[in-house]
Amino acid sequence: MRFLSDLDYGGNIGLFALRFLLAEDHRVPPGPWKERPAESGVEPRELLLTMQWRDGLRKHCARIGVRYDERSPDGTVKRVIEKYR
Repeated sequence: MRFLSDLDYGGNIGLFALRFLLAEDHRVPPGPWKERPAESGVEPRELLLTMQWRDGLRKHCARIGVRYDERSPDGTVKRVIEKYR
């Protein structure tokens, strides 16, 4: 749950990324998805890779103290996930 807490930017909890993962029309459906992200099928890797839009992944890495490498998004995501293990 710390992972989602760290993604809470202005109460959005990764909302921009979740829009692209949870709905065909890019609107987050109502319901308990915030409380049960695992049940919605959202994986941390998918969520983080989607955050590349508007430099979100870079900013998140700076916030949590993980090295960001623009040439290796997968490597960056692995480092972020490892931080939460």
